[in-house]
Amino acid sequence: MVIFKILNNNLVISKNNDDQEIIVRGKGIGFQRKKGQEIDLNTIERIFTPQDKFESEYIQNLLSTISKEYMDIAEEIVNYARENLQLDVTDGIIFSLCDHIHGTVDRQRNGISVPNPMLWDIKNSYPKEFNAGEKAVELVNEKFGINASNNESAFFAYHFIGNQLNNTNKGQIAIISKFILKIIDIIELSFQKKIDKDSINYQRFITHLKFFAQRLFNRKEHLENVEKDFYFVVKRKYPKVYQCSVIIADFLYEEYKFELNKEELLYLMLHIERVTNEERK
Repeated sequence: MVIFKILNNNLVISKNNDDQEIIVRGKGIGFQRKKGQEIDLNTIERIFTPQDKFESEYIQNLLSTISKEYMDIAEEIVNYARENLQLDVTDGIIFSLCDHIHGTVDRQRNGISVPNPMLWDIKNSYPKEFNAGEKAVELVNEKFGINASNNESAFFAYHFIGNQLNNTNKGQIAIISKFILKIIDIIELSFQKKIDKDSINYQRFITHLKFFAQRLFNRKEHLENVEKDFYFVVKRKYPKVYQCSVIIADFLYEEYKFELNKEELLYLMLHIERVTNEERK
């Protein structure tokens, strides 16, 4: 393995056995080295394999502007997610995390706090990914002396959810798209109205459905953890919404042999109420 380009003392570009460009990281791996020299294999800490030249350029530009301490924290977060939470993510997530860490630190130091409308959904629907987000916030707060909240934990969790969604095969993506369209059809037929596709509540609902579909098709169990009084309050207050959610639940069982628990029904009712309430207003 030889050096094709030196990015800095700790990063060089090389090629693998398939003649594919790779980015090699290691302490001092590029220090006082030249193009064409052999890489000391003992200095290699991690190898990144960009999907194409555009991703390679993005990674190189990011690494040239992002501090090494961001990279170290990002790698620690990913290692935690893999080893402690068994999350199956690619190395590419490290770079998006670096970018996010940089943005989080910058916002906190400037007194900017961003609310996350999906906090509740993420925390309850994707506990492992949210746990990874909490770990990220813990490490970033400790390292940079800031006080990011659980809103930021949910934002960090997006990276882990998105990375796993991106690894979904094309066939499953088509199935998920068909699944979402069917759910929307049921809601529109139940309320005899078109849903506003430009509304923020619709976008939140679609995000929730994508997360739910991934769990459904990967057969990931979702433990029930809901206050039953709250469930029955929503059920009584919005009878038409409840009826619609039951139709969807019946469809899921008949089509996929997947039975919704009360927590999943509650989330479904709340989302349906939001997207249809806009139409009623």
